[in-house]
Amino acid sequence: MHLSHYKPATRLVLTREGELPLAGQGVYLWLTRPVSGVESIAMPRAARDYAAALYGTLHDLDRQGLDWIAVEAPPEREEWAGVLGPAEEGGGGRG
Repeated sequence: MHLSHYKPATRLVLTREGELPLAGQGVYLWLTRPVSGVESIAMPRAARDYAAALYGTLHDLDRQGLDWIAVEAPPEREEWAGVLGPAEEGGGGRG
C-alpha cells in the first residue's frame, strides 16, 4: 500500500529534528533516536522494510484517536525517495 491510498484522520507531522507538537497526545515514529516524554516507535532502517511497516503502523495508530503522529523524515538518499508519499506534505486532518 502507498500513502496515496491512505488518508489518515490523524494529523501527520514530518520532523527532521525530533521537534514534536506541544499540544495534544501523539506518537513519534523514529529512525535514529526516540524522544523522551512521548511514546516512540522504532521504525525499520531499510527503506523497503520501513515502507512496508509504515502503513500498517499508521493504520493502527490512526484508530487510537490521537491528535497527531510525528514521523522522523527518512534519509535524503535515492532508495528512500517517495517512501512517505503524501505524508511528506503533511497529510492528515484531525487536530
